[in-house]
Amino acid sequence: MRLRRPRLAAGRARRRALLVLLLVPLAALAPAACADDDAPRRTRPGEESFAGVELSAVQRTRIRLMQERYVNRIRALQRRVMPVLYESRRAWLRGDSAAGAAAWARSAADRAALRAIGDSMRAEIRAILTAEQRPRFDRNVAAILARSDDLDRRQGRPKSPDGGVAADSLGATQR
Repeated sequence: MRLRRPRLAAGRARRRALLVLLLVPLAALAPAACADDDAPRRTRPGEESFAGVELSAVQRTRIRLMQERYVNRIRALQRRVMPVLYESRRAWLRGDSAAGAAAWARSAADRAALRAIGDSMRAEIRAILTAEQRPRFDRNVAAILARSDDLDRRQGRPKSPDGGVAADSLGATQR
């Protein structure tokens, strides 16, 4: 019987990359600060974009309303792209890099659409933020994008034709 621990660790990393790819366009679904109870909890996707940024009630409401305009488009894209991304992941896990890269390439249009939505949402969020809040938000987003790019590089995802990592999962336009 083989030990599967290394494969599980790789699978967990890929699942995390998929979640980042698909959920970060929903940046700040819950930008409100953590509850005052002592129970630790994991941050929700997009929440870390607002780390260190104190939002007013009006800003939180405006961001939530803006996100509601995008949620149906994002979910439709996610439903379409998820099976292809899982196929890519399964191929990479079984060592078939050609099939993994091919499946990843097939998802390029949907990933680009998700990137465009994420870029649009970030631009609208920046417009809602004050001049004092924007630098912190920008640093947080840049850190998230850098971690995503690094994960893609370490996982050996193929490069896109424009020279960036094909798995630019968060839609970095700030290169």
